Order: sequence, then C-alpha cells, then structure tokens
Amino acid sequence: MGYTSNGTTTWLLFNELDTFSSISFCGQHFASTNNQFRKYYFDVYGILSSCSGTPKLTINFGSAVNITNEIANQSGQETWPFGVEQVYEFFNRQFIRKEQSDFGWDWGPAFAPAGVWLPAYVIQLPSSGIYIRNTLLDIHRKGS
Repeated sequence: MGYTSNGTTTWLLFNELDTFSSISFCGQHFASTNNQFRKYYFDVYGILSSCSGTPKLTINFGSAVNITNEIANQSGQETWPFGVEQVYEFFNRQFIRKEQSDFGWDWGPAFAPAGVWLPAYVIQLPSSGIYIRNTLLDIHRKGS
C-alpha cells in the first residue's frame, strides 16, 4: 500500500454503482463494474501521486438494456425454453445484477436507470490508521 508525502493512503469507496461502469481518475482508467449490489473499494494512491493538475474522477455508465442484450447474444450463452423467463418491458434481466423492478415488472414502469446509486466517498487514512470495510457481529447472552 502506498502513501502520499504526508503519510496517508487514499481510497475511493462506491457503495453501489448502477450498473455497468468504467471509472477513470486523473485521466487513467482503473476499474469497471457490473453489479449494482456491491461495494467497490479502490486504492488510488498511485494514480493520485502521479496526477498532474486537479484530480478528476470520471464514471461512464453503459446502457444496461443494450449490454444485457449483447451478453444474451454471445456465442454459447445459456438459454431458457420459451415461457421460463417472465416477460418484462426489457428482456435478458437474468444476465445482470441490478434492481429487478427497473426492468418493468408487475405494475411498475420500466426505466432501466444508470448512475451512482448510493453515496460515494474519498477515504484518506494515516499510515497507522485502520478502516473496517464490513463488520458482522453476533451479540448474544452466554447460555441463551
């Protein structure tokens, strides 16, 4: 893990990105995403330390509808018999980890949005600092 001149590391944290994205920082592509329900953590120290000028973050989102259609049309892709997939406004939703209601199920409209779904953060930690990404606690009384 690298450190800046003041002894800190720099991370980008995205709680959820909806859905297919390409991410660049300081003009350098460093990540792609394909799952709305994941948290993504990226160590950008190396990019930031070589960045000239003002750091700029760019996130380009692809069309979920177009990309899932491309995935479905790939050679050797799994298929299902007619009627197994429920009919929605947008097809091929089984090839994507995205909010399923975005595809127009039940009575809801079909929008298939894209973008930053939950807050994103820049995290800078001192060399002796600890950031706990996820925790799971099981609290119970002994003997119960």
